[in-house]
Amino acid sequence: MKPCVSIRPWTRSYLAVTLTAIALLASASGVAAQQTLVVAAPQTPTGFDGDIPKVATRQMIVQANESLVRFKRIQGADGRTQLDPTQVEGNLAESWTVSPDGKTYVFKLRQGVKSAWGNEMKADDIVWSLERAWTIKRTSFFLYNLIGVAEFKKTGEYEVSIAMKQPTRLLLPMLTMYFPTLHDKTQVLKHATADDPFGNKYIDQNLVGFGAYYIDSYKPGEQVVLRANPNYFRGKPYYDRVIYREVPSLSNRVALLKTGQVQWLEDTPLKQVADLKRDRTVKVESVTGTQPAAVKFNMGIKPFDDRRVREAVMLATDFDSFNKSVFEGLGVPVTSIVPPTVPGHVAAFKRPGRDVAKAKALLSEAGYPNGIDLPYLYAGTYWWMEPVSIQLRSQLAEAGIRLNIQRIPDPEFVNRGLIKTRDMPMFPSGDATFVLDPVFTAWIFAYHSGVANRNAYKNDEVEKLIGAALTELDEGKRNDLIARTQRLHAADNDWLYLYYPGIHQVMNPCIKGWIWHPDDWPRFSDLRCER
Repeated sequence: MKPCVSIRPWTRSYLAVTLTAIALLASASGVAAQQTLVVAAPQTPTGFDGDIPKVATRQMIVQANESLVRFKRIQGADGRTQLDPTQVEGNLAESWTVSPDGKTYVFKLRQGVKSAWGNEMKADDIVWSLERAWTIKRTSFFLYNLIGVAEFKKTGEYEVSIAMKQPTRLLLPMLTMYFPTLHDKTQVLKHATADDPFGNKYIDQNLVGFGAYYIDSYKPGEQVVLRANPNYFRGKPYYDRVIYREVPSLSNRVALLKTGQVQWLEDTPLKQVADLKRDRTVKVESVTGTQPAAVKFNMGIKPFDDRRVREAVMLATDFDSFNKSVFEGLGVPVTSIVPPTVPGHVAAFKRPGRDVAKAKALLSEAGYPNGIDLPYLYAGTYWWMEPVSIQLRSQLAEAGIRLNIQRIPDPEFVNRGLIKTRDMPMFPSGDATFVLDPVFTAWIFAYHSGVANRNAYKNDEVEKLIGAALTELDEGKRNDLIARTQRLHAADNDWLYLYYPGIHQVMNPCIKGWIWHPDDWPRFSDLRCER
């Protein structure tokens, strides 16, 4: 990417003409000016199917699709609205019941919910959407199959039943997510064919939900224009239109925000976030999020099967320095596999004071009096991986721990962390939990088949605790099981717990209403401008 310090002429002129035209049109028609939110993003979407995400898919899906239930919104201590992950409330479903055995959930759908095409949502739409997700066997099928969804069916015109193979409290938190994506079946089937009975091609290029927005126009590589759904069941959003504009240059995106030509930035690196927090012409709002930066050891690969080697690495690590030099002083220390934003979090990991002499002594005791060479792989899947890896190599060298770091291609890095392989000995990892539930989070990170257990961690006692928690319906008991899980995992020293880089949203100072969601994408319907 070439450096650029000025706004490209085509970018400035396009946005200026667009905003001027909107104002003139509203004035000429004698009605109040329509409100337009202009978003500057590195790339425009290359697809819109929530179950088969492509570039920038997810940030579009959440604008147009709604979930059956959602986390309740409350006022935080700082006065901002936030999600309360301990309380689930109705959304597309206005209410639900759970059978005494905890296996069957019956959802009563909200009546009068309509898509932008005027079609009312009914049980047929929900069941058809679930059938599609199960048929294409992608994200939704994989996750819901793992938690034990056995059957879903229509039990009334506005009623849907979901049966589980075993009792669980996981279903409701997972149903707060944008997948399985719930579509307007009537609109999609207008574009289905014999070869494409679920209208997958149409879904890939359109947003066909019951949410706040739909696609008004789409020019790949240039912009997506979203229009407010006139039938949105929660009422008309403040912003009638959202222009999601591709502006590849970071400096251009920042300049456009500062000059008021855009009101929202996507994908702002932490270095720029730190600078912008000191800039009174913009506003930055931040939360901890759920994405930890960590370095992981595969205890099934020598010499990481030796606890003394893992402890020596811990003692030789200067944890505080990473926040100063990599995370711009904005990082929040990781103290558990369950983030502090998830109920049931326990600060299980206590950072040791750096002790290079003790690290050397442990290595000598383990049979490495002259130090040790350790293999270390990393990639560029997260921006912080390279600076963390280079700094860690320098720190550990003081204790005679020689990291042989190797950067590998991103696809190879991802594939080698999958359950079927998991052969990397030591590596950085940035997986996040996207369900605000402690059992789900512990399961993905510490269970033998957990999707984010990329270092093949296995502890028999942890397996028993998570297994019991998966079917435990009593909240207090399941939290106790996961608290014990967190402490056992921390004691095994299979992670270098570093920092949460945080989620930082950069916007025009007039904007209010941003709410953090665990998928990290804003809902434009939450936003408004107050000058």
